[in-house]
Amino acid sequence: MQRLARVNLEQQNLAAVELFSHYDEIVSLLNRYLPPSTAFIFARPEVNGNVVEWYSDLQGQPYLLGHTEWEQVARKNAETLISQRLEAVDKLRVDLLQKGTITFEQSALLESLVKAVQHDSVQIYVVNKQPVITGWGLGKKPMPAVSSTPKVKKSRWCLWLLLLLLLGGLAWWFYFYPAPIKAEAVAPVKIEIAKPEQKPESLKEEPKNEPVKEEPQTEPVKEKIEEEKKTPKPRIDNSIAEKVRASGGNPNGDFRASLVWHNGEDLDLQLNTLNAHANKCSNGYAVLDVDMNGVGCGSNKRNFTSPVENIVAKHRNQMPNGSYVFTVEQFGAHQVPGGYMCKMLDSGYGFELQIKLNDRMRTYAYRKPIRDCQRKIKMLEVIKKGDDFRVVYVNPDLKLIADVIEPNG
Repeated sequence: MQRLARVNLEQQNLAAVELFSHYDEIVSLLNRYLPPSTAFIFARPEVNGNVVEWYSDLQGQPYLLGHTEWEQVARKNAETLISQRLEAVDKLRVDLLQKGTITFEQSALLESLVKAVQHDSVQIYVVNKQPVITGWGLGKKPMPAVSSTPKVKKSRWCLWLLLLLLLGGLAWWFYFYPAPIKAEAVAPVKIEIAKPEQKPESLKEEPKNEPVKEEPQTEPVKEKIEEEKKTPKPRIDNSIAEKVRASGGNPNGDFRASLVWHNGEDLDLQLNTLNAHANKCSNGYAVLDVDMNGVGCGSNKRNFTSPVENIVAKHRNQMPNGSYVFTVEQFGAHQVPGGYMCKMLDSGYGFELQIKLNDRMRTYAYRKPIRDCQRKIKMLEVIKKGDDFRVVYVNPDLKLIADVIEPNG
C-alpha cells in the first residue's frame, strides 16, 4: 500500500470523517458483489488529528492528472471509467436493498459514497493504468458538469439561427407571394370537362345486344368453310389415282408415287435407278408401269392435257431397307436425223406429285416451270426401316395440298 496525498481537515469535514470510519465495511461489501477494480477507485482515507492521508493498494508509480492537453484526454477516459463503476455501485445498492440483503444503514453508506466522489475536492490519480480518487467527501458541493455550459451557448445560437430563418421566410413570403390567378384559370376547365360524362351510359348498353346476335352466326359459317376445304382434298387424290388406273397403272400397293402435269411435255418420274429413258422400268420390287409422252419402257402413250406417270411397289416387305429418292426430269428430246435434240421448253403450270406410303396418301403441288433439259430435280426422300416409311426430305417448292388416309383396295 502506498500513500498518494495528504490533506488538512476542516471543521465542516466532520460528516466525511464519519463516512471514512466505515471504509472497510463499504469495501468489503463491494468486493463481495463486484470486481476488485471497482473498490480500487476509492483511495483509503486515514485520519491523523487534523490531517487525512490517502492510500492505494495498487502497485506502480502514481500520477496526478492535471490540466494539460494530454492530461485532459487521460482525465476524460478516467472519468468515463469512474462513471461506469459508480453506476454499477448504485445499481447494486438498489438491487440489494430490494432483496433485503443489506440494511438501510448500509444502503445509506453506499449512496453517500457515490455522492462523495462527485465533490469538487476530488483528485484523480492514475496507478498502474487504473484511476484512483482522493479527496472524496471533503467538498461542499457536487462537481459541475463540464458539458452543461456549452450546451447553453449552443442553444442560444440555435435560437438566434431559428429566429433569423423565421424572419427570412416571412420576408420571402410577403415579397414573392403571387396573385391568386392560377386558381381562377383552372376552375372553369374542370367544370367544362365534367359535362360530357352522361354519354357513356348509352354506349354501355349497345355491346350487351351485339354478342348475342353475332355468336350464332359465326359458328355455322366456320363449320361450312371447314367442310368445304376438307371435301375437295380426297377428290384430288382420287382423281390422280383414277388417271393412273385409266392409263393401265396400279394405284394400289404399300408404296406408290404418281406424277401428273398439264401439257404435252415429257416429264419423267424417277426412283433411284428406275429410269424410262435408260429402259430401267423395274428393279425387282418396284415398277414404272405408266410412262407417257416418252420413248422408254415400251410406252407409246400420248396425252397433251393431263399426262400421268406411276411407280408402284405392291408389298413393302419385298423392299430392302434404305433410302428412296424421287426425282422429276423434263426430258424434252425429240428425234431428228442423226439423233435427238434437247429442246428448252417450259413445263407450263408445273405438276402434282402424289405419294402413298402404306395407307397414308399425300399430294403435293409444284408451281414452277422446269426449263432445263435433262435436269433432275430432287423432290422427295423416303427412308424405309422394317415395315415403316418415313419422309425425311421434301423439296421447298412442293406445297402440301392433301393428306388423307387411303386404305389399300
